[in-house]
Amino acid sequence: MVFLGLFGSSKISLAISEGTIVWLNPPLDRGAVGNDVSVNVMISDVANLHSWEFKLFYETNCLNAYSVTEGPFLKSFAGVSGTYFGIYQMNDAYNSTHGLVWAYCVMLGTPSQPATGGGVLATVKFRCSDSGTSHLALDYPGLTYPAKLKDTDSISIPCITSEGIDVLVVESVPLDISIDVGALYFPEEQVEWYIMTTYRGVSVTPTQINAILYNPDGESMSLVPQAISTGFYKATYTMPSDASSGTWAIVIEATYSADTFEAQGTSFKTYLLSSTLNSLQLHVTAIEGSTATIQTTLGTIEGRIISINGNIATIQTNIGIIKADISTVKANTTPKAVDWTTIGLDISLALLASIAVVLVVLYLYLRARFRSETVPS
Repeated sequence: MVFLGLFGSSKISLAISEGTIVWLNPPLDRGAVGNDVSVNVMISDVANLHSWEFKLFYETNCLNAYSVTEGPFLKSFAGVSGTYFGIYQMNDAYNSTHGLVWAYCVMLGTPSQPATGGGVLATVKFRCSDSGTSHLALDYPGLTYPAKLKDTDSISIPCITSEGIDVLVVESVPLDISIDVGALYFPEEQVEWYIMTTYRGVSVTPTQINAILYNPDGESMSLVPQAISTGFYKATYTMPSDASSGTWAIVIEATYSADTFEAQGTSFKTYLLSSTLNSLQLHVTAIEGSTATIQTTLGTIEGRIISINGNIATIQTNIGIIKADISTVKANTTPKAVDWTTIGLDISLALLASIAVVLVVLYLYLRARFRSETVPS
């Protein structure tokens, strides 16, 4: 094993040979400043493992370790006695450039079966403190192997490791999310949301977008926004006939990842679901063209017929979209007949009025001229 650079400028690097492997996963991770990243310490091709101990070194220029938890591998073989997990050290200031996570775990009692195979030994969580790249690697100074593994007879198990992993931390910036939806809806009506994601005023297609709809009782369901164009989405949901009345809310979360930054945003919008239409006792009394007259317990309203399916008409009104039975209504959807008699009478009256005006003007002109000729010089 070769251990390089922990006390110098080089990165930690470990030579590779064959055998049981202890390694870090994922091989390359990415996080944003202020967020967390998780790194799993893995093991593979091990036989009869009884205890493990590792030291994980990491560069502290952009990462700070804050949590270590036991993974499921060893405890899954431990039986009722379980395991004992502990942390010797979790230190962000191991030296001027590196931090150290030093943890261990041992089986208690007699295991139900030998711990063989591979899995997660532990999970280490880091807080991203600044932009940059941090190199992480397993090594155990003073030990022949990069981790201390022992079997049920306390005999060391030879192991190797990889050269470590890199975690890229990018700047975290806000992503703007706008949501548009109507203010009032009714049972069995389809709700439509229009969503736009922008970064510094420019529409961008997010790397990830999630939509969660909450009803007045706090229950939630996931929706899948459909892309319309760059950064522009539409989500729909048909309100059930027995949906709870009250305020419903949709929460949109989105992330847009670029090479040097990660933009994140969250936004929400509410609307009111009312069951009022269920108690209006709707009755269509007349249809004239595309306009329907509807009698309700609150009075008469008018609406525009959107579609007719059999005897059921979908009608847009100022209180929402309603569906009503029109089987008993005699619709008049033809244009009114032209009343030529009335039109002719109107034209005649207009002509007579025009002639009368002309005669009056002519009379006044002739009268004025006659007077001017009879006056003595």
